[in-house]
Parts: sequence; C-alpha cells; structure tokens
Amino acid sequence: MTITAANAQDATKIGTAAFTVKAPDAVGAVVINLDGGGNEVTVGENARLTATVTGLNGAQSIRT
Repeated sequence: MTITAANAQDATKIGTAAFTVKAPDAVGAVVINLDGGGNEVTVGENARLTATVTGLNGAQSIRT
C-alpha cells in the first residue's frame, strides 16, 4: 500500500488521506496518488476500500 504525491513539495499542499482496507482474500496493490489536479485511487482485486481524501478541492469520499 502506498501513498504518493506529485513531488515532495506538493505533499505539504495536498492535505491528508484516511483510508481503511478490508479484504477477506489476498489483496493486490492499493495505491492512492494525490496531486494538485485531483485524487486517484486504485484498489487491488477482492479488496474493499473506503477512503476519505481531503485535498485542494475539499473533502471527497471514495468507496469501492
């Protein structure tokens, strides 16, 4: 599981991300990419992800 920002300087401008992953089976990669242009969440197969991302555009809830 990784959280990445566009670059080190952007990391201070983006905000925070809180997330939970529940998976009864093996989980693939869970990647949250944060940048100034938006938020992208990629969840591995058989994983359930509930995420609240607070960034430049305010709070967003992402559920898959």
